Amino acid sequence: MAAQIFLAIVGLLYGVLAVLCLMKPDNIMKKLGLQAIHSGGQSEFFTIYVGMEAAFAVIFLLPLLNASYTQAVLLMCTILHGGLAITRTASYFLYMQVPSFLYRLGSGEWIIFVLSAIFALQNAKV
Repeated sequence: MAAQIFLAIVGLLYGVLAVLCLMKPDNIMKKLGLQAIHSGGQSEFFTIYVGMEAAFAVIFLLPLLNASYTQAVLLMCTILHGGLAITRTASYFLYMQVPSFLYRLGSGEWIIFVLSAIFALQNAKV
């Protein structure tokens, strides 16, 4: 049950992020250091930051509907956040003077990665 609560919290966080990106795209883009130089950039931001984050929210909330999805969703959460945490950390060394907002975002990705890995290992059927 703890794993399902953890995934629900992650799902709610992604849902909030999707709504924020939908409602205040210019503000979020500025915090991320992104600039849409034409409508294609705005379309891409909408697709990735609203669409994909909303999809992640739904995926991470699935175990609340069916507990049998928990282990698979934990594995997806671990892989996704491991990739995000590792590449974001690498970006700190590749691109100096990253905005502090991105350090906070990266910290959250590492926390979710580690916790999801712990829950995935605890729930694994050997």
